[in-house]
Amino acid sequence: MASGFSYDPATRAEQFAGLGNLMEGFADLRRLGSAALDLCLVADGTHDAFGERGLNEHDYAAGALIAEEAGCWVRRPRLTSPLDGGPTDADRLEAWTCAGTLELSGKFPL
Repeated sequence: MASGFSYDPATRAEQFAGLGNLMEGFADLRRLGSAALDLCLVADGTHDAFGERGLNEHDYAAGALIAEEAGCWVRRPRLTSPLDGGPTDADRLEAWTCAGTLELSGKFPL
């Protein structure tokens, strides 16, 4: 599984705390540094899945589209449009962006 972590220490601590349950069924955790590239690696089968909380849309949009077109299950956050003044930082930090096979989709706390 691939993931990423916040630059904010408090948010990062929460993300690490949630890894225990999320890692069941995965052999390892990969951290490439780019959500879009991680999603592309799910699309080509290199990674089984990707999940990360707190991304901005520009962090994942292209990779999510590529993974979706490759036949992967993709979950994008449903947040308030920037044109409507949102999303708030709190909403964005809670939202998950995930991809993988449909069978793996149940592993993510959505």
